[in-house]
Amino acid sequence: MAQLQYSPVSPLLQNPAILQEVKDRCVEIPMQGNRFVIFSDLHMGNGGSRDDFRRNAEAVYDVLSRHYYRKDYHLILNGDIEELQKFQWEQIRDRWSGHYRLFDAFFEEGRLSKTLGNHDLILSESPGDYPYPVHESIHIHNDRGSVLVYHGHQFSSLIMRFQKLVHYTLKYLAYPLGIMNYSKSPTSRKKLKTETRAYEASSSLGLISVIGHTHRPLFESLSKSDSLKYRLDFLIRAYRQSSIHEQKNIEKEIKNLQKELHLLVHTNDMQISELYSAEGLIPCLFNSGCTIGKRGFTALELDQDSISLVYWYDRSRSGQYINYYGSDRMDLEGSNMAKVVLNTEKLSYIQDKVRFMAPRPSLSGKDTHVSFQLLPD
Repeated sequence: MAQLQYSPVSPLLQNPAILQEVKDRCVEIPMQGNRFVIFSDLHMGNGGSRDDFRRNAEAVYDVLSRHYYRKDYHLILNGDIEELQKFQWEQIRDRWSGHYRLFDAFFEEGRLSKTLGNHDLILSESPGDYPYPVHESIHIHNDRGSVLVYHGHQFSSLIMRFQKLVHYTLKYLAYPLGIMNYSKSPTSRKKLKTETRAYEASSSLGLISVIGHTHRPLFESLSKSDSLKYRLDFLIRAYRQSSIHEQKNIEKEIKNLQKELHLLVHTNDMQISELYSAEGLIPCLFNSGCTIGKRGFTALELDQDSISLVYWYDRSRSGQYINYYGSDRMDLEGSNMAKVVLNTEKLSYIQDKVRFMAPRPSLSGKDTHVSFQLLPD
């Protein structure tokens, strides 16, 4: 592969200008006739004890090979796929050769696209034998609107300014000391700043954005507390129309949601979840999460008709979503993996709502208190 001509997006630009520059560097893919699955933040390493990908590597392979490849999905790998701030490309390639053969199969059929993240940004310079093109962003479009897929680190100003320093810190300090990545940031406010900037830019430009980077699944820009409240309302409405068996499962889920809401009351996440301004929230920001969760991993599915946040988990390791009301569980044949749809919405509705509610001026820091939906790790 020829060396890419790449320069980082300037962190000194205003948020809408950053997003416009990201969009200007996109590769175009038509939505018509395609189905997409978006994964982010695999953080593939050398297979050792400090490789974050190792825990879910087999599960990811099963899901991609047995489901998404066979169902003709277009696979989008949305940044931080290789952990090149800790490991050498040759180590990663050799350890996960089976996964790369699977990626090759997607690529040879024109069904693989990849964006750059901050942990694999070195791919913009080297190595020369990397087998796939990498892009700043991917613009999926139809006649009614579009979806822009990019990693999201472009809104982390410190990362963009001190990329080389971060690289050497991780490679020569974090890795030798055994410091790992996590599916959720221990400092939610830092993640929140990135998500808020992405939300402001997307709403200002009237774009639907799909990011990764923060490791937190987002759907329609919703806060965790609001998402839990909507789920509670849905379950309570459904209770009397359900069978006795379903009612028992609903009661268990309601109790778990109430416990989670109670815990949020005493955290910063609840205190900063004043989501709705007088103009209302624009459902413009989505995040596919990551694949290094403790009990499973999330992904976004996208087609002409809908966008869905799905959760894949190993039935032998987690029973949290076995009786998830309102969503049929899909068991993956030949494996222990199962999938539930956590959220789904008509893409046309989201496109219309974003179009009618935008453009809007960028929000100031003092009146932007945006929190986002945290889903399972």
